[in-house]
Amino acid sequence: LSMSFYLPFADVVIGRQAVTFGKAYLWNPLDVYRPFDPTSFDRDYKAGVDALRIEFPFGETGSLTLLGAMSHDNANEGHGRWYGASTLARVGWTAMEWDIAIQAGKVYGGFQGGAAATGEIGPLNARLEGAHFEPLEDDDFLRHQSVVVGLGHTFENTFKIELEYFYNGGASSMKPERQKAVLTAPAMAALQGAAQDASAFCERFADLVPAGSNCAEQAGTIASNPAVQKMVMERVTQAVDGLSDDQLRRTVGLLRGVLNGRLYHTSVHLAGLVLSYEFLPILRGSLASIVSIADPSILIQPGLVYSAADEVDVVIGALISIGDRPSGEPEYCRSLGGCPATEFGSYPHVFYLQSKIYF
Repeated sequence: LSMSFYLPFADVVIGRQAVTFGKAYLWNPLDVYRPFDPTSFDRDYKAGVDALRIEFPFGETGSLTLLGAMSHDNANEGHGRWYGASTLARVGWTAMEWDIAIQAGKVYGGFQGGAAATGEIGPLNARLEGAHFEPLEDDDFLRHQSVVVGLGHTFENTFKIELEYFYNGGASSMKPERQKAVLTAPAMAALQGAAQDASAFCERFADLVPAGSNCAEQAGTIASNPAVQKMVMERVTQAVDGLSDDQLRRTVGLLRGVLNGRLYHTSVHLAGLVLSYEFLPILRGSLASIVSIADPSILIQPGLVYSAADEVDVVIGALISIGDRPSGEPEYCRSLGGCPATEFGSYPHVFYLQSKIYF
C-alpha cells in the first residue's frame, strides 16, 4: 500500500514501493533496497520497502531524491532501529550523453557513499558503479569498497553481450575478532538457554550428561555449572581454531553476509558474462555465467523465453554449479553439514519451468 502526491516542485511517495538505485547489470553496490540476486532469473517484479521518497526534478534531466526507510526490529540483530534504518540522498543528471548519479547517506549498519555512470565508449555500452561503506562502531564489517565495471554491445542481428567485473570488498572486511565469535556464539546461547529449551543443549552436548540420566531434565543444572561452561567454550573455540582462514571467512561471510542480504558473495573478485539472442520474434535465448576468480568456481545459467501468446511467456532454464563441494573437515565443519570450499560449489543444480501471464 502506498500513496503518491504530485506537487508543482516535487513527487512524493509514502508506503511500500520498489526502489532501484543501481546502474550496473549483474551487481549493484548502490542498490541497497532489496537488490536482485545476480543469479535471479525473474526480474519482472522487485520486492518493495516501506519508505518515504521525495523527488525534486531540476533542469532538463536532473533530479534530487531523498529517501528514508525504517527497519523492522527483528532485522536489526539485537540493535536499535537506527542500526537498520536508512536515509539517503541521490542526485542524478545527464552530461555529455552519460547518465551520472551520486548518492550518500545512512544504510544498514553504517554509512555509504558512492557514484555511478552509464554511457557509451565508441560502439560499447559502459557502466561504472562504486560504493564506500563506513561502519557503525558495533557493526560486524570494517570499512570497505565495492566496485563494478561493465561493458556491453548489442549487434544488429539482436545478439547481445554483457561483461562485468565485481570487486566485492565486503567479503574480506569482517572484523577478525568477530569471525570466530559468530561461530562460537551458538554454543554459549545453547548453554544460557538450556533451562528453558533443553533441545539445543542436548543436541550439541549430550556427551556431558551422565550415562543413564535424562538430558532434558539435567540440561539446566549441567549447563549452569561454571566448570562445564568453561569446558564447552574451550572445546568449541578449539574446533573453530581448526578452520583454515578461507573456511572461516567463507563460513562467516555466508552466515552474516549473504544470508542476511549484506553481501552478494563470499568471494572478493568475480566476473560475469551474459549472452542473449532472439532466434525468432517469439523465442529468445540467453546464457549467463558468473566466475569466482580466486576459487575457481563457476555458475552457468542457460535459458529460453517463448512467447506462447499475447501477454503469455514460458520460461525454461537451469542453474549449473561447478566447483569444489562443501568440506566436512575439520570436525567443526561436520557439525555444520560442511564448510563452503568455493563460492559456487555449495550451490545445488537447479532446473526450472515458469509461466508468466501479464494483465
